[in-house]
Amino acid sequence: MTQNAIGWAIIHVYHYTWSNGLVAVYVYGMEYAFGAHDYSISGVFEVEPRTCLGFIYICSISLRHTNMSPSEFRAFIETIASEYNGDTYHLTSKNCKNFTDDISHRLNCKGIPGWVNRLAKLGGLCSCLLPDSLEATTVKQLPEYYAYGMCHKIEI
Repeated sequence: MTQNAIGWAIIHVYHYTWSNGLVAVYVYGMEYAFGAHDYSISGVFEVEPRTCLGFIYICSISLRHTNMSPSEFRAFIETIASEYNGDTYHLTSKNCKNFTDDISHRLNCKGIPGWVNRLAKLGGLCSCLLPDSLEATTVKQLPEYYAYGMCHKIEI
């Protein structure tokens, strides 16, 4: 489905190999996701579809066709990227699922299904029970991903 879906906004859902998941939006041949780092620059990155290292691809969820051209979509994603700095990532309230849901709503799509972000929402409701370490930026994009060209930061 992905190879023939040019112009479609599609959500790709992954399992993380040890404790978390990743949700990315696929449009015009690339996936875009949001991850954490310690700097006040964008945490949005792009990868080839279904290839983000350390994550296991599970499924695709079609949203709708975008009316934006590839260059318009690129400008759109760069604008959004400026709102998602890596040092603002939060495991339960500003994560890759929130990022993907935000993009889908801005593209006038239906948003991500509730089950995709259910664990983070549950964690947010029980935040007083979670350890303080979860309040800090916890999910990192490892430097070796960039060194091997697997993930590319969105430059703004």
